[in-house]
Amino acid sequence: MIEALLCSVDEPQLDRCLESIRNQTVPFSNVVHINNVAPYCDAYNRGLSMLKDKWFMLLAGDMYLHPDAVEKVIMEIERETDDRVIAHLHGVWDAFLQEDSVGIGTFRTDILKTTPFRNRLSCERYMGRKLDGNGWIFKRHESSPLGVHCDSPDEYQTFRRFYVMGVKFRGNVLDEIYGHVFDLFDETNNPLYSLAIKAMDFGRSNREYPGSHDINFEKKKWEEFSAISKEQSCS
Repeated sequence: MIEALLCSVDEPQLDRCLESIRNQTVPFSNVVHINNVAPYCDAYNRGLSMLKDKWFMLLAGDMYLHPDAVEKVIMEIERETDDRVIAHLHGVWDAFLQEDSVGIGTFRTDILKTTPFRNRLSCERYMGRKLDGNGWIFKRHESSPLGVHCDSPDEYQTFRRFYVMGVKFRGNVLDEIYGHVFDLFDETNNPLYSLAIKAMDFGRSNREYPGSHDINFEKKKWEEFSAISKEQSCS
């Protein structure tokens, strides 16, 4: 009934992610795994074209599922009576930011195939706005988490995540993220939070991104960032 579409880039959490996919109380009907394909829109669209079941859960390699994730989603789907509902958006615990967020979506395959991702950084938002404008409903279940996101990231993963935030977000949204990360740094003295702050500053200073997530571009920006950080530490 539900397939998994996993788009990954060899994240530190990938093995645990795959293990959690395999160890569901109710198994996925199929798993499509696209790894190290850039940009992200190409990975997603390639995987989407391979799906055949009615529903699919979109996953990333930096998260892992609770054992009953598929079971929970099937219960939501079976109790839903509104045919306009094409997505169930569930919560996920962000282990790095220490907060809940909506992070795992299960979607009607046939409808999502009508709106492939475009090569832009906010491709998911564009897809959502278009389908919402056509009268489809995305149902939210924030209080029902399905898994964990970004547990024990490395330096590169932390950089690429928060560099993108610095590029993408502005105004109060970015200020709130800044404040939250600053508080976490004060509480823990974890140098990864300091790195996250610097990565947001680096992203905000140039606002450069060529399209949807691209591992090759992010590696290039990581090298630039590391070189600048090394130069500043030596001066």
